[in-house]
Amino acid sequence: SAPLTVYSGWPSSSTQVVSVSPNPSLFGQLPQALVRVTAGSGIAAGRITLRQSGVILAKGDLDASASVRLSLPSLPVGSWPVTAEYAGSPKVQASVSAPFTLVVNPALVFLSAASGQKTIAPDSLATVYGTNLSPVSITAPSLPLPTDLGGAQLSIPGATGEMLKAPLLFVSPGQVNFLVPAQAKLGSVIASLSSAGQTFSGESVIDSVAPAVFTADGSGSGAPIGVLVTSHSDGSQETHAAYECGSMGCQTVALDVAGSTDTNVLVLYATGIRNARLQDVTVQVDSVNASVLFSGPQGEFSGLDQMNVQLPSSLAGRGDVALQVNAGGKQANAVRVRFR
Repeated sequence: SAPLTVYSGWPSSSTQVVSVSPNPSLFGQLPQALVRVTAGSGIAAGRITLRQSGVILAKGDLDASASVRLSLPSLPVGSWPVTAEYAGSPKVQASVSAPFTLVVNPALVFLSAASGQKTIAPDSLATVYGTNLSPVSITAPSLPLPTDLGGAQLSIPGATGEMLKAPLLFVSPGQVNFLVPAQAKLGSVIASLSSAGQTFSGESVIDSVAPAVFTADGSGSGAPIGVLVTSHSDGSQETHAAYECGSMGCQTVALDVAGSTDTNVLVLYATGIRNARLQDVTVQVDSVNASVLFSGPQGEFSGLDQMNVQLPSSLAGRGDVALQVNAGGKQANAVRVRFR
């Protein structure tokens, strides 16, 4: 005869995660998992539980086809093994699926507008990168900076728990330039961007001081945006840019600091340093400690800081050397200056 299958006890079951969408997902998205249970005899009924390292993520009951679609919560950025557990029923045994990996990518990446470093500071200039952040590209027309630009709004947690709207300088599909609110919460925070009916979320690291020097090519390295102001003994002054840009990119310009009776002050532009005390701001040029005469808000542009650094004549003839800013115990991006 044809084989006869005889079941002893409850029929076994097999639990399978059929699909997870989207996977990879972006931080803040709620992916959905389709789970199906196949019984050795009959149709499985009962509850499915999704777990990540023992933590319950979602629960739901199987439908008439022994399937269930469950929404997963937003997990932190990373890769997470998740299993689907079938609790069983009086007619079907319980079973557990093979682990599936849920990948969560950052929807927003926050960086200093000057250096590209991950840490930003209150009242500093920063940039958030992403995809489809805005349907348009638009620059803030005037001061004061708007908190709604092209329909985009960026919210950052405040020190007292409220969500603060960040002033916006520029929005585009791929990036948004903004001013970090002065009362932003310090530490690792979750910020959100709303635009065109969508909301994106991402982690931002905020510290009281996050020094970053603006560079001529915008890369965070190479020649800084700066001007050498030379004061002569007769009271006259000369100014020379520390950089020049052309078809071959931006380069350092040789600065003359050899005059023994001259006072040479290099004016640098940065962000994220204004909350550091002047005595806690240092500048080292080719292992030489230069005197910082001023460090604070530039005064004209929101979030822009300025440093006035007196350069000793001993730097003359050293050629292309490194300049390192340290503020409040935090190092800025290293830049290059050149002396003849």
